[in-house]
Amino acid sequence: MPEQTIEQDRLDPRLWRIVWVAILGSLLARLDATVVNVSLSSLAGELHSGLSVIQWVTSGYLLALALALPLNASVGQTYDEPRFPLFR
Repeated sequence: MPEQTIEQDRLDPRLWRIVWVAILGSLLARLDATVVNVSLSSLAGELHSGLSVIQWVTSGYLLALALALPLNASVGQTYDEPRFPLFR
């Protein structure tokens, strides 16, 4: 009887894959934002511009990144799972 309870308490392995993909995506997004923020002083020097211009460059970058998320979801819905597999 206790073996059935332990088996029922375990999560589906596919759910763990989703969790790991979400964690990895969050980690990469954080790393990407860090790289962009660290390079701001170099960007200001190379572009010979002030802080306000660099803020616009950063805002444009983040806007492009935010626009890519719904587009990726649209591609995922357009192509069904058999054509667009994530983990197989």
